[in-house]
Amino acid sequence: MSLAQNIKISLARILHTIHDSLFPRRCAGCRAKGTYLCDLCLVGIPRRGNYGDKAIFSVAPYNHPIVRQLVWLLKYRGVRDIAKIFADWLYEAILEDLAETAIYREQRGKIIVIPIPLSKKRLRERGFNQAEAIARNLTEMDPKLFRLETNNLIRIKNTPTQVSVKNRTDRLNNLTGAFNVINRKALRGRTIILLDDVATTGATLEEAAKALARGKPRRVIKVTVAGG
Repeated sequence: MSLAQNIKISLARILHTIHDSLFPRRCAGCRAKGTYLCDLCLVGIPRRGNYGDKAIFSVAPYNHPIVRQLVWLLKYRGVRDIAKIFADWLYEAILEDLAETAIYREQRGKIIVIPIPLSKKRLRERGFNQAEAIARNLTEMDPKLFRLETNNLIRIKNTPTQVSVKNRTDRLNNLTGAFNVINRKALRGRTIILLDDVATTGATLEEAAKALARGKPRRVIKVTVAGG
């Protein structure tokens, strides 16, 4: 390892220590110190079920207060350690609940994991894409099974946040033409997991899946951490 890499790792550890000192980790449920989700609160969260749109596989209910708090901490406070928690949930769900959908029959390579992209404007404002952070943690858990793809599906339309658009029809209209695929040939015949943090109406995933379908993939499986 080079000197520059050692320095970079050391600085990252120092910054992490400073962050933990200024903003100590507390459980999103009971506020216990040292973790963002303690084992006791984890047990109380129902997981591995469809919540909301049956066309989307969501592993936890978004209306659960701890789930909602964890999503908020990741999305708006940038607490990226929570992406690892969510990736653990997704990996367990994919292995246990989606195995029967025959995603393991992929013959042409790894399953492609594609996170919902942010617009360039929103990415600059937020500093990172929470869906990509979750997807990256997921693929790192099993690189023999998954391959992360972040540059093919792009957002070409900077739409208002879906939270600000209440009606589902309006949300669909808001997102029409929002996504595009750079390399359609790379998707042909492949199994794709299209991943986002939260699905409420499912409009974002639906529009993104339409864009991916132009590449003629074998299957697009819409997956989120929370739904409903």
